[in-house]
Amino acid sequence: QLKFQRSIQSVLRRELDVHCGGLRVLNSYWVGQDASTNTTKLFCVDPAHKAVRVMPDSNWICNAVHKHRELRGLNISWSQEQKESARDTDNAKVIGSSRR
Repeated sequence: QLKFQRSIQSVLRRELDVHCGGLRVLNSYWVGQDASTNTTKLFCVDPAHKAVRVMPDSNWICNAVHKHRELRGLNISWSQEQKESARDTDNAKVIGSSRR
């Protein structure tokens, strides 16, 4: 049986990027679901906004390096998924890229 390889959060981040290209996604997390809908919160920032550009603790996202962070998996939910997968017992014996 074929299964969809991408998570629902990554699909929603991609859709947001298509519809609101000027915004940058900081983070997203799952809120809940019922029989017909799946709810996810997405935190977005407008890098062109004056208040974002002036504040020194948030103007890092205005750099061109941070374009399309959501498509490259550079947000907190992705890093948490990576940490959880690293804790699996299957990965405990991996040294570098080889299994011994």
